[in-house]
Amino acid sequence: MLVDEVLKTIWSETGQADELALIAVGGYGRGTLYPYSDVDVLVLLPDQASDAARARVEELVWRALGHRPGDRPQRRTIAGCSEEASRDVTVQTTLLESRLVAGNRKLYSSFVKSIEEGLDVPYFVEAKLLEQQQRHTRFNDTAYNLEPNLKESPGGLRDLRTSCGSACRKAGAQLGRSHQTAHPNARRSAATATPRVHTC
Repeated sequence: MLVDEVLKTIWSETGQADELALIAVGGYGRGTLYPYSDVDVLVLLPDQASDAARARVEELVWRALGHRPGDRPQRRTIAGCSEEASRDVTVQTTLLESRLVAGNRKLYSSFVKSIEEGLDVPYFVEAKLLEQQQRHTRFNDTAYNLEPNLKESPGGLRDLRTSCGSACRKAGAQLGRSHQTAHPNARRSAATATPRVHTC
């Protein structure tokens, strides 16, 4: 995947510490990027990251996004990410759809375990259905608009992901993994995708 290679190069060139992990999340995590999609990545820090390691993360963000005056990206540990996921089902969904791009595999495995252990499947499915209903209301609750939003309108790509994600969770599968396995071509990246870094 082109975006993977670009991020791995930046990760290597900025000398990221061995204890950190660069994780693809959301649509990028499950390998379904479309032209002009955001590239959502998570820079995961261990509990006791050094100041030097944190400074190199800032350089990584600068290289990936370009300098924006006043930007001070948040940095969180696994516990911090789990706390965010417990408060917001959208964040939880994004973090569940993850894969390691570069860095510490053991830290990533601990992250996956923590996020999945915090998942209440019945609540998750109910919350995703409520989220879907609210989204439909915003888009006039019809699939027959003259110019429908293919991503957000009823019957669009978001609904497909809600159905697939809920089914995977009910079946006990990791969200997004079965999709990637069944559709290897979905891992093809668009060169026009837009990077967005979450240092959660």
